[in-house]
Amino acid sequence: MLRPPGKRWHWSCLWAVLAAAVTLLVARLPFVQTIELKTLDARLRAFPARQAARSDIVVIVVDEESVQRLQAILGRWPWPRDAYGLVLDYLRAGGPRLVAFDILFAEPHLEKPEGDRAFAEAIAKAGNVYLAAAFHRQTVESEKASAASGALDLRAVQPPLTPARYEGITLPLPELLAAAKGIGGISVDPDEDGILRRVSTTFSYQGRLYPSLSLAAAIADGTVNPPGVRATDVQNRRGVVPLDDGGMMLLRWRGGAQTFAYVQAWRVLRSYGQIVRGETPEIPPETFRNKIIFIGATVSGAFEFRSTPFSRVFPGVEVNATALDTLSAGDAVRRLPEPGGTMLTVGVAAVAGLLAGFFPTLLGIPVAFVGMALLQVAAAFWAFGSRHLWLDLVAPSGGLTLGLVAVLLDHYLVEGRARRQLKRMFGQYVSDAVLEELLADPGKLALGGTRREVTILFSDIRGFTATSEKLDPGTVMGALNTYLSRMAEIILRHGGTLDKYIGDGIMAFFGAPIAIPDHPSRAVRAALEMLAAVEDLQEDWRRQTGAPLRIGVGINTGEVLVGNVGSEQKKEYTIIGDPVNLASRLESLNKEHRTQILVSGATRQRVDGAGIEWREIGSVRIRGREEEVHIYEPSTKAGTIQMPMG
Repeated sequence: MLRPPGKRWHWSCLWAVLAAAVTLLVARLPFVQTIELKTLDARLRAFPARQAARSDIVVIVVDEESVQRLQAILGRWPWPRDAYGLVLDYLRAGGPRLVAFDILFAEPHLEKPEGDRAFAEAIAKAGNVYLAAAFHRQTVESEKASAASGALDLRAVQPPLTPARYEGITLPLPELLAAAKGIGGISVDPDEDGILRRVSTTFSYQGRLYPSLSLAAAIADGTVNPPGVRATDVQNRRGVVPLDDGGMMLLRWRGGAQTFAYVQAWRVLRSYGQIVRGETPEIPPETFRNKIIFIGATVSGAFEFRSTPFSRVFPGVEVNATALDTLSAGDAVRRLPEPGGTMLTVGVAAVAGLLAGFFPTLLGIPVAFVGMALLQVAAAFWAFGSRHLWLDLVAPSGGLTLGLVAVLLDHYLVEGRARRQLKRMFGQYVSDAVLEELLADPGKLALGGTRREVTILFSDIRGFTATSEKLDPGTVMGALNTYLSRMAEIILRHGGTLDKYIGDGIMAFFGAPIAIPDHPSRAVRAALEMLAAVEDLQEDWRRQTGAPLRIGVGINTGEVLVGNVGSEQKKEYTIIGDPVNLASRLESLNKEHRTQILVSGATRQRVDGAGIEWREIGSVRIRGREEEVHIYEPSTKAGTIQMPMG
């Protein structure tokens, strides 16, 4: 039985208040904010920045091609530091405004420490070089050099309202720090979904405030004056860039990777050599006149890629360039500040509840709510596209949904129709078994992970790049696919998980997603079988490529973060952690030790020895690790397979 119109208005007001109250309770939940960030990504892609990226920013990148082309001269990555000194000397001849390194030079070069001194001299001669520093949430080993010279003057700069406190810092080598104009932080904190959308402008450490690398460049460039760095925003010559309470700035992306002018490092060094030989340089020094130069690395092992709203593989060095561009632009994105966001959420929820008084039928209510939702979305996209204003979409949409549920519930209590309506509504979804499973466990929908001990395996074909350059693509792909198929079959048969193919390389892990107690043994036995399979493939490989098939395998065991990583559009099941890096380094050490399999001590002590013989190689020092790593070479009873020279 329907209520009289007067009573309906009373109940409509009540549902409006309840819907608004519940919406306020859920609006700040992390998963709601994550979904809101996804809508921001959609708006960023729908309305690319009209303002072009700064043309005076140049990114010099040490990429795979640079490392490969200069390997005969500079050796393997990481390069000796005097190579960067040559780059600086060449840039200095062109007269750039400043040079910022997005590379940490925290440890002396292991093979050529004298190059560090040459690099320091080049930095001092340039007089406009800024080096990277990393800030850590937890305490790290105390630095021998003081970072006070890189701190901002707190008398001129206002700290954030609630600055994030950092307990540790990684600085450049003391001689490099002493020669540099200043330092800047490069530490980033992606959002909970793994996407990098904002960066810190300042870092608080031991009572001092340090600039990010981009802010240091902006101040040196004159784009920002220190008094313009305030608690809630940064003033530049073209406008204001808003900051959140923690001093983080929303990046204004100009597009995907290589939005800025890109120059490969090997081309710069080749141009240097051309001038020395009296030839016309490919890239004249004048190219860099009055430019702001960011130098970074994208080579494998540098781990300098970030996931952004535009790309899942975005160079970290270009993040700093984008941050500087954002600091100097006049089109920064502003989020509707509080209490505006709360008022918007409550207002939408209240209107949704009040609609019950205007549309009392079960057909009219959904039509009204859909119309209002479309209006809300249109308003949010218009505000973003024309005013660079970020209006929340998810929380007000939640208010609409709650208002709709409240009205439907009201109809059920009054007229007994809600049960039939709910059955019709849910009947559209329950037929899907996957949806039923997700409804039973909603946590599967969220990005996240868990820590677990696994064994990681990296493999790589020796000399494949050089071989492939001499062959036609069809031959290369045919031989490579045959090899990868055989290796994948072995890994999967031993219970491993294929993480990814990296060119001719393979990354796999054992022990996840299904827990396997003997995952170290499985990984080692899989590697030994892979070597045996290489011998089986040897004849066909030589016939197709004209070269022998040789591989290197690195294996390590440790605790990693395992789970789904990515965006709502695309996810992948993978592992993250330092043990992964160590396994990769062990694989590359095979060339140095003339082996084909190297296993860390952490794995060796967990392997069932039946049918496996071990040769202790010794202890090696891995860059970035304080303790030496014990390494071993496993073999079958048939004997150890030595890595040929050349």
